[in-house]
Amino acid sequence: MRQRRLCKWSQDVGCILQSSVSIDAYLQEVRPLFRRGRPPPPPWSNTTVVALGSGEGSSKRTRNKAQLPGTPVPPQCALLDRRTIEESLRKTAGCRQIAYSSVVVRGKHPEIVPPPGVKPGCSVFFVGRHTLQSQARLVYIIHRTVESTKMFSARRMSKVIKLSPDCLFAQGSMAVFYDTKLHMAASIQELASLSSRPFAAMAHPSIGAWPSDSAVRAHMSWEATAVVTANELRPRADNASLLLAQVRRYNAEKDTFWGYIDGALLLIKAGSAPFMRAWREEVMQKDSSDRDQPAFAHVARRFNRKTIQLLDPHGLSGRRYKHWYFAGDVAYLRRTVF
Repeated sequence: MRQRRLCKWSQDVGCILQSSVSIDAYLQEVRPLFRRGRPPPPPWSNTTVVALGSGEGSSKRTRNKAQLPGTPVPPQCALLDRRTIEESLRKTAGCRQIAYSSVVVRGKHPEIVPPPGVKPGCSVFFVGRHTLQSQARLVYIIHRTVESTKMFSARRMSKVIKLSPDCLFAQGSMAVFYDTKLHMAASIQELASLSSRPFAAMAHPSIGAWPSDSAVRAHMSWEATAVVTANELRPRADNASLLLAQVRRYNAEKDTFWGYIDGALLLIKAGSAPFMRAWREEVMQKDSSDRDQPAFAHVARRFNRKTIQLLDPHGLSGRRYKHWYFAGDVAYLRRTVF
């Protein structure tokens, strides 16, 4: 028991993983410290906290000020800096419903309007080191680069955050990702009620929630061509040629496509981690573009509608909750240059 306790309070991530002490178990134990105004150490860090005792009732914790060599984050989260993960886990420790978004810009960011009803401290906004933190109600977290992301564009860096809720938030929490171009209108409680599946997103309004294989293939090709044209006026992809090649590669495969989404709003619940990891890995492949919708269609074929729900863009629950192209009960579209 004492060995388990020592390991639980150790900040060596390897120790945590080997001892089967989950992040959730860690957070359950240390939440009372937050309430007493004593923030606990994160699950892993560069320092070590140990328990020492020499007799009954005489144990105490001391902090070793010597810096230990950096221990790696879990392999599936290797695109994220350890400090970003620690800060996110710590700041959202008391949140069961989290709204999050991300942007990497220099200077002022666009106005952010999260879903109403989010508990104070649970609207998280990940930003770059040079982004001004200007909205008091948001919880800002710096999205730092690691060696493998130093050459990433701002668009691709934002996608790392978007597709990594399994790394950034405690298991069991419900997370809503919303793009910065959306000013949210539906409350986080309403959004949570729209689906009981581990993952849900609005189906693309051009082809609906139950498209045929041929419809998905045709739309991917059309959209890739449209992005190439749009890139001449305003960049909508880092590498339009790479996007065209990616779509051609997907269309050459024989597996049946069954869904295509508008990726501006994601509802992410317990059980979604395997899908989110597969989607993230596909988007971050060297031969994939930073547009995540084609990668979603490709990866979704390995899963099914018990895991993924495509929300009807023409409305749910008595024709309410339509796509933001058609109505404003979910969100208002406020496009920006970012």
